[in-house]
Amino acid sequence: MIKRIYKRLDYSGVNSCDSAVGEILGYLDTLDKDEAIEIVLDADWKLKDLQDFISKTKYKILDVKKDDGKYIVTVGEE
Repeated sequence: MIKRIYKRLDYSGVNSCDSAVGEILGYLDTLDKDEAIEIVLDADWKLKDLQDFISKTKYKILDVKKDDGKYIVTVGEE
């Protein structure tokens, strides 16, 4: 069970998620079992890219919310 959000990363306005992958993975690798990160995205294609990337790791997308046209994605270990 996730008890707290370790970090919130906002990738709104970026044109490519390629540079974000390393940063996201770096934060995920430092999480304790009860921590997660939130990733803010502003486009459907960014969410799909993130889902594809996360599916190749040991981490899971725990929650996706849409708020004011942006996706707020919670990622961590189950």
